[in-house]
Amino acid sequence: MPEYKLGDIQAGDYVILDTSKSEPGIVRRSSMSKIYVVAGNMQQAKYWASEFRIPTRNIVYVSSPNVLRGTSDPVVAYVGTYAERKDLDKIYEMLKIARVGA
Repeated sequence: MPEYKLGDIQAGDYVILDTSKSEPGIVRRSSMSKIYVVAGNMQQAKYWASEFRIPTRNIVYVSSPNVLRGTSDPVVAYVGTYAERKDLDKIYEMLKIARVGA
């Protein structure tokens, strides 16, 4: 995991996992359109957004792998009990396709 210096992270930045990288990264609010949230359920996704003060209009809950269809290099946050999802392998497959198409 990279070490960030205080000057690297500005007020309003989000530090989340970006699928185009293998480690957490900084996403600037101005450059962000949507964050795709892979969580155990919608409530976990909304709670995560509220904790990080991310407006719910800026998140898309990944309720199924099809939500990722047509995306190109999406920013993804993994939240809560996401690892227990039965469709996680299919979500990972869709993310691989989204990265290749970017």
